[in-house]
Amino acid sequence: MRAKLILIVVLVTVSGCGTSGPLYSEIVSTIPALESGKSRLIVYRKWAWKAGLGDAYVRVNEDIEIALPTDTFTYLDVTPGLNAMSVEVWADLGTFLMSGTFKKDREYYFRVRPAKVDSWPYSEPIANFTPLLWGGWKRKVDEAAPAFKEAELNVIEHTGVFMLIPVSKNVAMKNLAETVFVPYAPQ
Repeated sequence: MRAKLILIVVLVTVSGCGTSGPLYSEIVSTIPALESGKSRLIVYRKWAWKAGLGDAYVRVNEDIEIALPTDTFTYLDVTPGLNAMSVEVWADLGTFLMSGTFKKDREYYFRVRPAKVDSWPYSEPIANFTPLLWGGWKRKVDEAAPAFKEAELNVIEHTGVFMLIPVSKNVAMKNLAETVFVPYAPQ
């Protein structure tokens, strides 16, 4: 029994490891400028003990899906207006779904983060949601608040293992440097 437990801990710990590709710091100068009239969503995922469950699948409007292993990021240019974003894990362990009205010519930053289990299920505007975030995350969300209040983010469903946390550009830049780029490839 003990050997099985150790094996499970090792597998959960290393899942998502070994992602290779260019780091943000290596390619930032090659990322194209935001196309006029679009909104850019930058989504990243850093390693966290409770998030070693494999890839997080980020969806935008049900027509864009991208797998984000640990320590990766991607960016997506979307049509401004009402957009829905969700994050799920490979197993059917619930969903975190939010909507927002993104403005044209703006960038929005999100971190994929393990969910706080005792907050499941939950459905509220993001302004009411921030007290449920771990520790210093409320401060970071508050720092990002002007852009996100403008976007009118609303949490629609919170039953999953992961959550999408809006963060400021400053917070994102501190975390993006050592993440690996995962390009979106339309199916």
